[in-house]
Amino acid sequence: MSETPKMIAVVGGVSGTQPHSVVEALLALQKDGHNFKIRAITRNAYKDETKSLSDQGIEIFEADSLNKQSLLEAFKGCWGVFGYTSPFLDGKLTKANENSLRNEVQQGINIIDAAIECNVSFFVYGSTAVLRFDTKNEVEKYLLKNKNLFKEGICIIRPVWFMDNFNTIIPIKNGCFSLPISNNRKIQLVSFNDTAKITALAFTNPQKYSSMQIINLAGDELTPDEISQILSRQTKNKVEYHETKFYNRLFNYIKKQNIFIFQQPQNKEYESNIKECRELYPYIQTFEHYSKTHFNNKNFGENKCMNNTTILGTIGCAIIGIGSWYLYQHSH
Repeated sequence: MSETPKMIAVVGGVSGTQPHSVVEALLALQKDGHNFKIRAITRNAYKDETKSLSDQGIEIFEADSLNKQSLLEAFKGCWGVFGYTSPFLDGKLTKANENSLRNEVQQGINIIDAAIECNVSFFVYGSTAVLRFDTKNEVEKYLLKNKNLFKEGICIIRPVWFMDNFNTIIPIKNGCFSLPISNNRKIQLVSFNDTAKITALAFTNPQKYSSMQIINLAGDELTPDEISQILSRQTKNKVEYHETKFYNRLFNYIKKQNIFIFQQPQNKEYESNIKECRELYPYIQTFEHYSKTHFNNKNFGENKCMNNTTILGTIGCAIIGIGSWYLYQHSH
């Protein structure tokens, strides 16, 4: 008699970029013979994205992380849960509400408490090692305090800065990109896909991953100048980096408030040991490898860099900074 498949619930698995990638990675493991059933949790079960997932045999369950009762229904019969929290509605800066930062902590508490009450055996939390909000740290602390209530343990996945941010939240326009980071400072990087693969793998070996408990995940470490050189090679066009200077005071203020840290964290606790990551996951991508599949021969336009910053990069950084300041002011 075949073993009953283990049900894994993925919070935010329909439209959230990180949890949706975890759903895709679990599907790949399922096709490779792992005995999983997957349940994607979403606030809106009638989104267009749900049909393609349900066609692949994924259960779609409507629940809200701010409504613990709905999570209790969603986690019924689940062996494992991937918990994901976000201060932004649908993961978009443009849809953040005034209580977003407070709400993220409550999301995490609700997800953890509901999983405990539903006797979930193994819990994985998708955190982050950069773009640090104190809220994620609070959720981590709450999970660690309650880790013994999960029979097969818990694991916290902390990816560093995503390679996928380039040409999304960090636009590369007219052969330029900008960040409020000095050009000789190293940035640790990892791809969405690698993060999702490793998160999904945790469910194949709870004993191993619960013993590791916290994984700071990175595949590469480069300065902005080194990143621009790789982009130049892959696109066969000159790509330059210019430090955003005009808004550095704004970002320094934000960093002091501990609400939105754009730069690599100084706290060694959140740094990744890339050598160890490569030993554990030999397939983890370098930025060079990632660029070959995502930026090969891509045209970012004629190089028209300004001396101190690019207009688009400055505007993008300013929007993120002002938005973070607004969230902070309206959540205290």
